[in-house]
Amino acid sequence: PDVPSITILANDFIRYIQEVRNFSPATVRSYKYALNSFIDLLGRDVDIQEIPLPEIDNFITRYTLQHKLAPSSVNTLRCVLRSFFLYVDKYRDIRMVFDYSMIKQVKAPRPPIKFATADMASAIIANMPTPQDKVMVMTMFVTGMRIGELVKFRVEDFQESEIIVRGKGGKSRVVPID
Repeated sequence: PDVPSITILANDFIRYIQEVRNFSPATVRSYKYALNSFIDLLGRDVDIQEIPLPEIDNFITRYTLQHKLAPSSVNTLRCVLRSFFLYVDKYRDIRMVFDYSMIKQVKAPRPPIKFATADMASAIIANMPTPQDKVMVMTMFVTGMRIGELVKFRVEDFQESEIIVRGKGGKSRVVPID
């Protein structure tokens, strides 16, 4: 059977992550941009089954230098390519000359976590213009909530001495409060 072009496979993959995997629009845009850059480098007439792993590594290196990517962004790029080739291999049943699992993430040093001191928190809260703003900021400091999690917070999420925090991807966690 004829293997679809890499462009068709990339477009199908983008539709798959949108419609089946329900990725966020921002993630879809990011994946699409990275894949299009990859295809532009290789050429639109390349046979996906014949792409050697060193060619993928070459693309990652060139793209990283060109865009001055941080290690975490390089890992995102590697994740995009690995996910695409996984889709091609497992979902579309098209074998390649390399194992997609060879596209590994790099060790990225984590920046040190910065904590606000009690004095900093008190100063920020004291400068909030309304009582509602003060309560929101206090809640974030006490629970470690992010702004997006605070926005999703509902009264039903509050239970005696704990709250349910709804994070990215619909994940929830229980946070004790005093």
